[in-house]
Amino acid sequence: DSQRDVAVVTGGSSGLGYNVAFLLASKGVKVAVLDAKAPDIPVALVKYYKCDVGSYDDVAKSIAQIEHDLGPVTILVNNAGIERRGSLWEMPVEDIQLTINVNLLSQFYTIRCVLPGMIAANRGYIVSVGSSLSYTSPIYYGPYGASKAGLLGLYETLRVELEQYPGIQTLLVLPGQMRTPMFQDIYPPRQFLAPVVEPRDLATEIVDKIAHGKSGEIRRPMYVHGMPYLRILPWPIQRALRWVSNLDGSV
Repeated sequence: DSQRDVAVVTGGSSGLGYNVAFLLASKGVKVAVLDAKAPDIPVALVKYYKCDVGSYDDVAKSIAQIEHDLGPVTILVNNAGIERRGSLWEMPVEDIQLTINVNLLSQFYTIRCVLPGMIAANRGYIVSVGSSLSYTSPIYYGPYGASKAGLLGLYETLRVELEQYPGIQTLLVLPGQMRTPMFQDIYPPRQFLAPVVEPRDLATEIVDKIAHGKSGEIRRPMYVHGMPYLRILPWPIQRALRWVSNLDGSV
């Protein structure tokens, strides 16, 4: 019943998060966006809350305010993400901490804040947006790749811990490169192997899964389905595949 639902979308001011917020609102869901900046194009029925999602105190205060304004949170879309590039020995420590805080710790924080209410009601839906880089990280993307790999561990634990609450469903989303501002300056030359994902199309899939209330995973494009197997290959083969895909050359 979308009229009863309250959704929180982190990083909902642009890109994938903006499209998810828009589509949820179009179904009558009350949507709250947590982001450091307001959306460029405001959406009716979407309320913006300025929040540093990498800060637990900020997240806790924002969630409390949302529940006061809109009601208990029933849908959580953990989408916030940033990227900072640089060699591991030159990247500022502040950039490393910021990347881990926003991409990984923010999901711990939001889940920690909304899950008690979902458990009490035995009703809820949690979406974790990761990346194909959860499985392999290109050169100069150490903190980003590490943060996305960490999300796999978080999601696997969450899914198992929630098995005793059948009314709460989870969704893991692992996209390849999306056509969003974050990666607008990266042009992968092997697009026949790794086509760019359109955020509106992916958002439509996510919202459809939420509407049907079923747990699952979304991996787009098709090559992401094979990424887990990359981890078991010997390093020389992994290195060759990185060269074939030009994973490091496109950065």
